Amino acid sequence: MSSVQRCFAIGELLLIIVEMVHEDEFWGQGNLLRFAKTCKAVSNLALPVLWSSVDIAWLLELLVDDGPNVVRNYAGTIWTPRERVPTADFRPRILAPGANLDFSRIGRHREWVRRLHWGKHSLHESALENLEGTCAHYGALCPNLKELKLSQIPDEWIHRFSSIFGYSRIPELLMDFQAPTLSWDLRNHPVLLLFPNLKRFRGHWSSFEGNIHALLHLPYLRCIQTNVHLSGDALSTILLSQKISQACFHVYTADLNSAVRQATQSDDPIFPALQKLQLYIDHVSALPTFLNAFRSSSLTVLHIDFDEHPTLDKFFGALGCSTLRYSLKTLTLTCSWNMSQKEDPQEPTITCKMLRHVAKLTALRYLWLGLPELILDEQELPETLFTFPPNLGDIYIYTCQPCGLSLDALRHFAFCCPQVRSLGLTLEAPQGPSHLPEQWVSTSRLEYLKLESAPEDHPAEIGAFLSALFPRLCLVRMAERRGELTEDEWLTFCETMKEAAGRDIVFDGSPWSSGVPSGREARLHGEFEWF
Repeated sequence: MSSVQRCFAIGELLLIIVEMVHEDEFWGQGNLLRFAKTCKAVSNLALPVLWSSVDIAWLLELLVDDGPNVVRNYAGTIWTPRERVPTADFRPRILAPGANLDFSRIGRHREWVRRLHWGKHSLHESALENLEGTCAHYGALCPNLKELKLSQIPDEWIHRFSSIFGYSRIPELLMDFQAPTLSWDLRNHPVLLLFPNLKRFRGHWSSFEGNIHALLHLPYLRCIQTNVHLSGDALSTILLSQKISQACFHVYTADLNSAVRQATQSDDPIFPALQKLQLYIDHVSALPTFLNAFRSSSLTVLHIDFDEHPTLDKFFGALGCSTLRYSLKTLTLTCSWNMSQKEDPQEPTITCKMLRHVAKLTALRYLWLGLPELILDEQELPETLFTFPPNLGDIYIYTCQPCGLSLDALRHFAFCCPQVRSLGLTLEAPQGPSHLPEQWVSTSRLEYLKLESAPEDHPAEIGAFLSALFPRLCLVRMAERRGELTEDEWLTFCETMKEAAGRDIVFDGSPWSSGVPSGREARLHGEFEWF
């Protein structure tokens, strides 16, 4: 290998490491800042990554609480979101605003900025004039901008931002409006001139419904999201859109039924181009009718968050009989049900009978169920798991109550679902595992295991048990400690499990990392974090 090839290989390796460090949703920014200080080569690779996202005015309230001198001294200083301390030379993420904020720092790195958040606390006339002066010097600010987030920006600032950022020249721009100070009506603005290339839109204000028709006239709009509850008329307009491929909205059961009735009266199909749907609904009783009305084979991701319903039989039955069974790759079902608010609580449960409908989803790869209670008969579980689709690689079954499957149930997953690579389960009361049969040979390809309410006894037996069940297991993450173990005792518990496993398996039970999703789990969540 020549010296040029060697340098190129080292650079590629460093770039991969930089990207891996930055991927961590919680600590990636701070860790990359520290890593960038190790050498010049790493800093050169890290700077474009760090400058890809810039937040303005995120910390102004915290600074003002400490007195005006702090604002004056730290105005324009880059801060990390976790450490709350000014960094040295390795730049962004957050700019603390002030009258003397120097936007030339963004201008010097404008080619790298992909995401810019302008917050409500940065509404200083002098700061905006400073920004306009920077644009006059450098030309269009952030020419490669993909996402512009405006939090509580009044109407009169929208046009000024348009000239600053040059919306008409930015392809596939994502706009995020969060509770504007004034009621902003797109119908009274030259929206097609301001956002001709807008591809993704996210709105958080009450006048959203009045703007739906104006938004749907944008030629490149493909993704729309709102956190306000839509009426039946507004929802029916979105349902019949021929362009929307990603949608996220909140709706009540009565409004969804009304929208489906209006949409089915026409000959046009519902969501003909939809690929990803994130739906928040109060009751799942309307979902079977909604699923039966689908005539699309393009939907690959379905995320449903509901408030209450005692049974999900009809939902799973309708899902297994709909056209989605041939295209759906990701299914997430979560319940925000609160037992304390119910006079006669009936817990939404998952049973083996319901899970058999999953077998009809032939393309399914990711399954995530988070419900108050799971009633899975372990005698019926093997027969149910045998029917799961062959491409199903990630299974997460969680409950918010201290009940679930026994540790011995893991044998059924190892034997019946050898294709699964990532598994998350809530376990019942702490207990030790039973012994494996003699001459047990496991073909499981499981690499990642997350256990909620993990056992706190018999660490050696558990370590050996998991090692025998899953020969490719690399990481075991355990959360929700329910006993009286201290942090040191818990770490000792994990070390004992690792020694008993007899190979290089990471048993992670620290309180700081147990809540952080794995890479695979984070990617699953990423299916719905489009913005």
